[in-house]
Amino acid sequence: MKPFAGRIIYKDTDLTKTSPSSIVAKGIIHVPEGRRIFPELSVYENLEMGAGLRKDKDNVKKEIAELFDMFPVLRERSKQEGGTLSGGEQQMLAIAEA
Repeated sequence: MKPFAGRIIYKDTDLTKTSPSSIVAKGIIHVPEGRRIFPELSVYENLEMGAGLRKDKDNVKKEIAELFDMFPVLRERSKQEGGTLSGGEQQMLAIAEA
């Protein structure tokens, strides 16, 4: 959505005049409320989906390993379906996926 008023400045860049893809390329993400994960996919598959448009697959694997360091419970449950996680674990997964 285009803003009606105001600006959002990030590192001297006016994000209100920046395309969504360029904003994501800067590492800025939005994690919507409601834990919108893929409940039938495993935790690992959810993380892969979050990187679906990336072309640097080797870096994706490395970053998933780093996410598992940040959220160790996700590593423990990496083969578990996302929908079977607790609410807090699903939120962690949503953040990690983004």
